Amino acid sequence: MRNAYLFVVLNIFSVLVSAQTEERNFFLNTWAPRSFTVPDSYNSPPERTATGSVVTVTIDVSDTVNKVLPTQFGANITFRSGDGILTAGNRISTFDKSGLNVYRYPAGSGSNIYFFDGNYPGSFANCLDKNGNTISWNPIDGTKSNALKPENFVKFIQDVKGEAIVVVNYFYARYGQTQEGTREARVLQAAKYAADFVRKMNIDLNAGIKYWEVGNECYGAWETGYNVEGLGTVTGTEYGEDFKVFVSEMKKVDPTIKVGAVLFTKDTDWNPQVVSQVQNDADYFIIHQYFTSSRNATPENILGSVGMIKENMDLLRTTVEQNTNFTLDHFPVALTEFNSRGNYTTNMVNSIFFTRILGEVMKNGLGLSTTWTGEWKYKNDPDNQVKSLLAINDPDQGNYTPYSTYMAYHFYDKMFGDHMVSASVTNSNDVNCYASRFGSGEVGISVVNPTASNIAIKLRVNNLRKYRLEKLFRYEVRGSFQYRNTKFYINEETGTTTGGGPDDFDTIILYGESFSNGDTIVIPPYSTNFIVLNGEKTTGIFNLKRPDVNIRLFPNPATSVLHVKSEARVKEYKIYNVTGTVATEGKFSESIDVSGLIPGFYFVKFTTDKGEAIFNFLKK
Repeated sequence: MRNAYLFVVLNIFSVLVSAQTEERNFFLNTWAPRSFTVPDSYNSPPERTATGSVVTVTIDVSDTVNKVLPTQFGANITFRSGDGILTAGNRISTFDKSGLNVYRYPAGSGSNIYFFDGNYPGSFANCLDKNGNTISWNPIDGTKSNALKPENFVKFIQDVKGEAIVVVNYFYARYGQTQEGTREARVLQAAKYAADFVRKMNIDLNAGIKYWEVGNECYGAWETGYNVEGLGTVTGTEYGEDFKVFVSEMKKVDPTIKVGAVLFTKDTDWNPQVVSQVQNDADYFIIHQYFTSSRNATPENILGSVGMIKENMDLLRTTVEQNTNFTLDHFPVALTEFNSRGNYTTNMVNSIFFTRILGEVMKNGLGLSTTWTGEWKYKNDPDNQVKSLLAINDPDQGNYTPYSTYMAYHFYDKMFGDHMVSASVTNSNDVNCYASRFGSGEVGISVVNPTASNIAIKLRVNNLRKYRLEKLFRYEVRGSFQYRNTKFYINEETGTTTGGGPDDFDTIILYGESFSNGDTIVIPPYSTNFIVLNGEKTTGIFNLKRPDVNIRLFPNPATSVLHVKSEARVKEYKIYNVTGTVATEGKFSESIDVSGLIPGFYFVKFTTDKGEAIFNFLKK
């Protein structure tokens, strides 16, 4: 009896801790259930053979890893895009189709010299480079059309139906001068200016932007203001102390915003100094990662660096535990810049890399990620470091058309579920897989083949419970590792230009084929593959047929109340989750309270005077 009591207490404690963690991790509030729509038509995949051992992918749909969040799929939209982002080319439509959900602005090192209203209060101290030499620089005037004005950025995120994360100018607190000439006056001046930026966006423009950052890469000697004449270089302690002033002023304008502090992915004094200062003031932490140096950016090194996401999270976890009163679970983490370096940023190496990085972001529970960057001008230099999803001035493809990296976002959006589940790979050190389940029952998978050969993949899904697999649908994105070859194919379709892919990428027909659990498929070389395994409910309540009775549920999706209109007399109801477990039940009334259900897909079984009938609905 004592052990049973202890078991109950421990379970209650576990539930309370979980609830507190979810409440603290506000990015989880963006989660929404996903469903897969079976296509009306599909094409048969090409016949392929593979040599070598069959690679086995084993998925356990009952082993949940993390929720899949919309905020994990984002990009930087920099001030350099200018106001033309609203009109030039087909950019709005292309971003709208991308699967991106959050956009960072004004982004990058320019954020630390960006003045949203064009006003530069006071005078500026001399900024120095890492060698102590004076650097020349010009403040960025945010009112100019070439700098993407705040009101037009707001229009952009409204047009693409996305959220925003905004960076305020931290280093103005160091190089900005005041009449008083004290540090306190400088910091307050910059903090009030950051608060004015919040006011501009959320009050004047009514943008409702939730996520804010104080500065960009403030630990870096490349940032204007890192080293200031007479002040020296910034420390983590100084930044942390100043951060608290910024948060105070910014939240006076809008108390609902979330403000993040900048951390480093290297084990230096910066992180311990920052976290010890901001532990009671930072809503979340921010990191950037570019994985390799340009010199070492070979395909093998780029793809081999994916594990650094876990290493970064482990470093932050240790730092927080040793220097604050909390664990890392108390602080959501946002990866607000990432990409590879070198001369593979615009071809399939990077597409495979992005598919894996996004998988690691989900697997390691980061709350938000935004790649550097949405669009960037082509550079004709040995490194070709374009680091962009869309092409600009690329000689091999049209302006604002996607590179293959874009397709990682596009197809994760189409083919991945709302909960990541565990997946393992045997018989291969090259193939990687991430798996998910949809609220509606399907299994969504991403698999990459970075080798030069066809590979046979055996797909085994465990713990399906009341679901039988019958169909496999997929998109294949393949290309080449050849230097500067940006050509790619989606289900063997491509465009007419030297680089890039098909113009109508969003209308390409899925491959589809019959599938039984444990079947084998063959995936092509240098490819990313996005797969949905589809079937039907097989046992329990799910095989009931609707009688000849007209029942209507609304609204669907429902938030708090599900209304029911029925021509037959309904006696009672039971609501089941997707595993067949009863979530709630009761005597029938025309309004059913569903406010206590967690978001997801549900089935409601009505007992009527004409028999039993089952319908489904979505709880938001």
